[in-house]
Amino acid sequence: MNKVLLSTLIVPALVLSLAMGAQARPYGPGGFQGRIGLSHDGNFNDEDDWGAFPVMIAILGAFGVKDRLVHIEYNNIIQANDDRFEREMTASVLGAAEKYGIPSAILHNCRTDLDGATESIRDAVNASSRENPFYYVVAGPMDVPYRGILLADPVKRQYVYCISHSSWNDGYGKRRIEGRNKRDLIALGINWIQVGHGGLLAYGGTPGTKSTPAQWAVFHWMRDSADARLRWLFTRLEAEERCDVSDATMGYFLLTGDEKCDPKKLAALLDQKQKPGPVTIRPTIRLEAENFSLLENCVLAAVGRQASQNVTVRLSGTPQGVIRTEFHELYAAPSGRYDIGVQYRDASDGAATYLLRINGKPQGVAWKASTDDNAWKTHTVKDVCLVQSDVIDVEVQADGKDRGELDFVQLTYLGLDDPAALPGQIIVDPGNPQWLKYNGGRRCFLFGTGNPEDFFFFGQRGPDGTRTGGKQSDMIKRLAGTGANTFHVLAMRDSRYNIEPGNGTPDCNPFLDSDISGKLDEDILSQWEGWLGEMEAAGLNVLFNFYNDFDDYEEKAGWKLDAQGNLHPQERYFIETLVTKFKHHKNLIWAVEESCNKLSRAKQQRLKKVAELVAQTDNFHHPIAQMFQILYYDEVTPDKVSPEDYVNDPYVKMMTWGHYSTKAKGLPAVEQYYQELVGHGQEAAGRYVLLNTEVDKHPSTGAINRLYCWTSALANRYTAMSSHRPDKANVPRATYQDSGRLGAFMEGTDFHRMVPRSELKHGSTRYVLANDAGSYIAYTNDATQDMGIGNLPAGTYLLRWFDTVDGDTVEQMVALTAGDQAWPRPASIGPEAALYVKRCLP
Repeated sequence: MNKVLLSTLIVPALVLSLAMGAQARPYGPGGFQGRIGLSHDGNFNDEDDWGAFPVMIAILGAFGVKDRLVHIEYNNIIQANDDRFEREMTASVLGAAEKYGIPSAILHNCRTDLDGATESIRDAVNASSRENPFYYVVAGPMDVPYRGILLADPVKRQYVYCISHSSWNDGYGKRRIEGRNKRDLIALGINWIQVGHGGLLAYGGTPGTKSTPAQWAVFHWMRDSADARLRWLFTRLEAEERCDVSDATMGYFLLTGDEKCDPKKLAALLDQKQKPGPVTIRPTIRLEAENFSLLENCVLAAVGRQASQNVTVRLSGTPQGVIRTEFHELYAAPSGRYDIGVQYRDASDGAATYLLRINGKPQGVAWKASTDDNAWKTHTVKDVCLVQSDVIDVEVQADGKDRGELDFVQLTYLGLDDPAALPGQIIVDPGNPQWLKYNGGRRCFLFGTGNPEDFFFFGQRGPDGTRTGGKQSDMIKRLAGTGANTFHVLAMRDSRYNIEPGNGTPDCNPFLDSDISGKLDEDILSQWEGWLGEMEAAGLNVLFNFYNDFDDYEEKAGWKLDAQGNLHPQERYFIETLVTKFKHHKNLIWAVEESCNKLSRAKQQRLKKVAELVAQTDNFHHPIAQMFQILYYDEVTPDKVSPEDYVNDPYVKMMTWGHYSTKAKGLPAVEQYYQELVGHGQEAAGRYVLLNTEVDKHPSTGAINRLYCWTSALANRYTAMSSHRPDKANVPRATYQDSGRLGAFMEGTDFHRMVPRSELKHGSTRYVLANDAGSYIAYTNDATQDMGIGNLPAGTYLLRWFDTVDGDTVEQMVALTAGDQAWPRPASIGPEAALYVKRCLP
């Protein structure tokens, strides 16, 4: 057997479109989203759970989420037992359940109901999804959680968040029992969340140590409370003979994002009924090295209190190793800038070298440990852009006897990706300049319409300059809710200043009385403002083009550069006014001139000065694009201006190509289209954003339209297709829904790390995008055979099947040997299919 199907999951299309790739925070628009499970010991070794468990339940009750509890297991040390400990823990659990209304059906005493406990964990995991994750607070050893999660569907484990704060529970430190550890759980594919110890550990020693009178005093509010339940909680601390409820820190963190709960905060919540709001973004996040998903050529070392969680990671004796993980943290910004500190040390002869990478790209330069003093040091890389689901790795290279050692990676949040841009505004990705993203949010995949470019000028122009009867709002409504996310407008389409006869009309401009030597018409601009606001509300990113193709204001209007290279004052007024008026919209991409290479290279200097003025006026840093026709198009000037003429321009960071031909040149038309798209991507070489805007005779409906759309997507190209016109009755709403589904699928992948690699196609696959780290997107419009990828490395893979017609999604987990692989499409997936293939870590 070269492949083993481990599990299958059918995902509703609506869920996919709304939630693919999103990470739980854990709050959403409707409040807390997800379910909660608790794992406690208490029957051996330490009395702390006798008090911590009831306090945990009280915290959940105070936040109004106790109904989200679906599983509780306790007395879960299965290797040993102390009868008195078991009785006390059972009393705490049953007492808390009775006082706070927890149903007995979810309580599982592992001493008497171990099978029931593991089956309950299995069922909780199997009920998990993107929109309904399972938060599993592990306040005891890993053995029972491991057994339960192992029984569960491997596909569902990606929606489980195990929260821990104790190295002893995690399987390390001075232990009188041996068993599973957190590395075993991480290997099952769950998300591991490590939080600090907090301030609820009010005693000074090891299990069996009694709290001092001063330590007891900080919990007397519980003893003296008017709430009888809190007075009972205090008796459980008395049973401990110390006031240690430190495990409850994890419950407080889950509901607030605050890792530093202390008795004062606890009293405010439970006794004074002052419920804190959740933090928006955690200011610091510590990623323990031993929690990284992949430890390649590395081993763990238990070093006690020398390390953050008593455990470090060292090279295993090989000259080079790496730790790698995807970034999935609760209460983390969807995206932002961080200072990233790597804590390391050298303890032997020689000096190891370290390198931090994000998505395979080095961040800063490699650094070498300079001393062998066995002291921890921190190397900080400043101002790194990081998005949830990005891959973080640290490479270590040995030198001499020194194997290098890592403790943790610490993220200190600085703010939005671009602090000058508006929150949620579309921007060029600071960490990957060939893509766009939303400031402080996700990376986006643009796919939608590129017409009607003369949108602003539809309808009859009235005496005040505004338009009536153009049905602009109706066009926007046709697009709203489909998921299509682009539009294209022109600010000038005045035929008097255009080289090509009939390209526009004399009133297609926003000036008073259509006189471009006068003032801009505020009534017109206010009407445009309304439409742009409607587009923003509809989720449409607008390519706002100042000038039409063939516009030559330099010759026909006299808007020439002066001797010092400055723009004509009237053109400066025009650009500054429009940018100032509309820059508050988050959805704008400025574009200088449509098909600028229909003008000569000599005339590009003025257009570059326009881009410079836009950048100087727009303090929010919206992207600035320049637009080109494909060079073999007969309207392009003989000097063939291309993106290479703008690649070193400090302001233009986005290029668009239009008018790809579907006239075959020895190839099927769609194959020629694909190869030209790929060729332009190779020419760009990641230096700028690319957008596809136009194809000769691009189909606009049905299966052939989807083929052309997915061909562009599998060339990894943003697309705003000019033939997808919402002003035309023959373009159905289904066309825009097809675009929306395509964009949603792509945004649920790591497309931004991929390049076209269709030489890897196998079976009925037509095109492939690939990332060397082990993720792929395959597409076919005719899956009559099994669909596959060639030359796959061995491993466990997530397969996400996607029906491009209706959006149905099926996820599978498969174990594969190395080589060419193909899989039969699931029954609910039609022959037009896309497939996301992702190798799981580790």
